[in-house]
Amino acid sequence: MTERELEILALLKQDPLMPQQDMADKLSMSRSAVAGHIMNLTNKGIIRGKGYILAKRLM
Repeated sequence: MTERELEILALLKQDPLMPQQDMADKLSMSRSAVAGHIMNLTNKGIIRGKGYILAKRLM
């Protein structure tokens, strides 16, 4: 997992419904970059659905 993915996961643990734009603002990156990282996390099985449901092994 990349450092950015870990940062995004930390934000999602605080607020699973945080909008991508809010994450982008907090991490000083574009919304589309956040979306790409979220897609990668979903493909890896770490995010399991809408509302950013995290895999239990990370909690």
